[in-house]
Amino acid sequence: MNTALALQTSQLEQLVRSGDAIRISQDGAATLGVNSKQSAIRLYWLRYVDVAGKRFENVLATTSQEAIIGMQILRHFDVTFNLKQRLLRMEPLDSADRARFAVRGTDFKAVFHPSGRLFFRDDKYSNGATELSGIKPGDEIIEIDGDSVDQCTFYSVTDRFSKAGTNLHLKCRRDGKEFEVDLVLKSRYQYPPEWPPEREEFNPDAVPEK
Repeated sequence: MNTALALQTSQLEQLVRSGDAIRISQDGAATLGVNSKQSAIRLYWLRYVDVAGKRFENVLATTSQEAIIGMQILRHFDVTFNLKQRLLRMEPLDSADRARFAVRGTDFKAVFHPSGRLFFRDDKYSNGATELSGIKPGDEIIEIDGDSVDQCTFYSVTDRFSKAGTNLHLKCRRDGKEFEVDLVLKSRYQYPPEWPPEREEFNPDAVPEK
């Protein structure tokens, strides 16, 4: 599951009505093969999700028959399963009450090798931007806009690759030879989403304005 959370459609639509979720346009919808049939999977933005004391904002969610917490959230916790008693314990890995996680707003996908090197990986939902730039799966990215990948963090790379419309200048390596390309990131869906103002919670003890 590439999203952070999966919920039933009825639950997501209820959040849409309350202003805490936004449907992603049909152009951003993906399909998933189930028993040799193609079933439409709708994507939604959630304003925020609180999990075990941590708040995650701009959460990408998908429709599912069952509620599922994805690895984009779980990786921020030390998770212990007690299968005998059917219990789950989650302890945050740090003391921060808010956590950042990767959200891909474009079809560009790259993965870090355990050695710290960054490689382009193919994406079956790609819209062709990488093919037009000349990048191929397996190419190593060694610089991003002049900054060495060795000096970049996972989050800084994710942020750069998530901004649709951005023109990135990449230095790559293929078969031992270096080359440079300009890549315009195409939008898969708007990120970050534009949220309407939050509704104020009703406070029965509040003093009415005169």
